[in-house]
Amino acid sequence: MAKFCSNCGAEIQDGFAFCEKCGNPVDGSVKAPAQQPAQQAQYNPQYAQAPAKRNGMALAGFILSLVNVFCCLGGLNLFALIFSIIGLVKAKDYNGDRKGLALAGLIITIVAMVISVIVYVIMIATGSFEEMVSSSGSSWGY
Repeated sequence: MAKFCSNCGAEIQDGFAFCEKCGNPVDGSVKAPAQQPAQQAQYNPQYAQAPAKRNGMALAGFILSLVNVFCCLGGLNLFALIFSIIGLVKAKDYNGDRKGLALAGLIITIVAMVISVIVYVIMIATGSFEEMVSSSGSSWGY
């Protein structure tokens, strides 16, 4: 005895619980899954967030310390030191942002300052500093 789908009228083979054509259950014991109503897209505006504040002093101190070392500009030592210290102190206000850069800038600057002092002491002790000044043609009184 052939069975037919009560929904679409298609012939249902023996042993099948659902219609192959429309998916309707064959007998009343199995209920078809309830169709979910299509969800309507909800408007959820995303407001632009203000950019997070960054610790610019730490970055400036680190960059100045690198420029000082690679370009042999002894005059930047003081600025690099000041910017790195300020950046390190302000790192707590920025939740530790760029604290590592400030610390690296501070270490690089201190090492560069120590090396500069050692070089100047050696130059003065050997007399090469006075030779350098006298050969440059400057009138510093040496």
